[in-house]
Amino acid sequence: MKSLEELKKQFIDIAIIHEEAMKRGNHKLGNKQTVVGGKISKKLRNSEEGRKVLKNLMNHSSPSVRYWAATNCLPYFTEDAIKVLKEIEENENLDPAYRASVYITLDLWKNGELKLDNENTEESNKEDNSEGLDLDVLYAIESSEEMKNEEKYIKSLNRGMQMVFTTLEFEREIQNGGLNQFFWNAFPDQAKMARDGYKLIGAHALVEVLDEAVKMFMNELPENEKNIKENTAKALEKSYENTDLGELDEKFEDLIKKVNPGKLREDYIASHLEEFKILN
Repeated sequence: MKSLEELKKQFIDIAIIHEEAMKRGNHKLGNKQTVVGGKISKKLRNSEEGRKVLKNLMNHSSPSVRYWAATNCLPYFTEDAIKVLKEIEENENLDPAYRASVYITLDLWKNGELKLDNENTEESNKEDNSEGLDLDVLYAIESSEEMKNEEKYIKSLNRGMQMVFTTLEFEREIQNGGLNQFFWNAFPDQAKMARDGYKLIGAHALVEVLDEAVKMFMNELPENEKNIKENTAKALEKSYENTDLGELDEKFEDLIKKVNPGKLREDYIASHLEEFKILN
């Protein structure tokens, strides 16, 4: 179990990395930080002392840390949190897109559509009943200087570490933009590594459907090769017109809820700690 100080440091680091990634247009890295940050935020929200940490972070020098902290404080310190978010939204020195994101957060909260504290629902508990060891591993991997050459570094890791990175990355892409986006962003062999990762933890149903997705992607590759080589946001948008991968997206999302790969990853890490010295 991580201490509050460790969680606080990770929260700050991830919020700042997310801000820098979005400034540079590196949405892939930014989205990764959102996944890990969400888990850490939940851990902090789940205790009175953790919520006090979040409240104090609303005074941090980084606007991104203040934004993340205030968002998580909305259910507990509503008046203070809204004040912080409005100050960020009205700060003309910040990027307009960033301020727009804060505006959307405030609007969602106002309309009762910003859901943070759904941990007590039966479905949420089923999907997230672990201590978050897999995300601790992901955070450690992402924090390495060697991630400057992502493909080389991931391929140099042992099978357990590869499993955590590639399966979590796969699930993030599915949730964010579907299979088409996963294949668009993946480095060569990443789909195979994710497949091997699911096989390693016994998620055989996901292995079967991922095999089906790879076959579909390869069959459609000639039509999409030009878009992939162009590698622009416009080309990615256009590529959705030339694929049927979307038909499998809902199937994957349902399987992920049913199979609960997060729990399987947790169990694997707990029984193979020698493969995860990065956590020490």
